[in-house]
Amino acid sequence: MKKFFSLFIVLVLATASAWADDGLWVERQNGSKQGFLFADKPVITYTADNLVMTTAKATAEFPIADIKQITFADDVVNAIGQVRLADGTEQLIRVTAEGAQLSGFAPNTAVALYDAAGRTVAKYKTATDGTLSVNLSAQHKGIYVIKADKSTLKIQK
Repeated sequence: MKKFFSLFIVLVLATASAWADDGLWVERQNGSKQGFLFADKPVITYTADNLVMTTAKATAEFPIADIKQITFADDVVNAIGQVRLADGTEQLIRVTAEGAQLSGFAPNTAVALYDAAGRTVAKYKTATDGTLSVNLSAQHKGIYVIKADKSTLKIQK
């Protein structure tokens, strides 16, 4: 029995490592895409109007009416939050130790930080190069939502 169990574990780990770059693409009606790695264990749930993609690292929400398709692929990005727009530019919200780093957005894009109760904690604008660092070190531990343009990322401090 122990040998069978050990063999099972080895097969599961080998399969998981083979999926290291595989995952799901969520494509929006405007052609933008957001990728989620299988290695991050994505879970899809729905609310009344949104598809919610939860991974080991973060959560992203998409209006259901805005989704064109969800596909399996072997070229998924390495960070949750990357959106490739129809013009080829990429928007990225990357979770960092301090909070989050945004890049690829239009200059002066409005960015809001919400707490778990939905209250606005802070408002920001991206720099002229389309970047922004959101630092949560002054915030209490908890769940926060960062919303920029049509991208939403839920993170835990």
